[in-house]
Amino acid sequence: MSRLSTASHIAKLKAQIKKLEKKENTINARKQGNALAKIAALANSSGLTLAQIQAALGQRTRRGKTAQRGSKLAGRKVAPKYRNPANK
Repeated sequence: MSRLSTASHIAKLKAQIKKLEKKENTINARKQGNALAKIAALANSSGLTLAQIQAALGQRTRRGKTAQRGSKLAGRKVAPKYRNPANK
């Protein structure tokens, strides 16, 4: 009998956890929506474009290039610094 009541108690707790997680997701979505609205209003009032915002965040633009400059050797192959000429 005790196992049955323990199992039902666990099932009830899991249901409560699911309900609370759903509520948490709803609250987070509402907060994020408010934050995005504030960001959009601030960007519009400042005259910022999407490309400028992406550049500030360091994201790639549609052309595939990063907005911020990196190293000149980024993506290029260079000769190994240490190599044994006798054993390639």
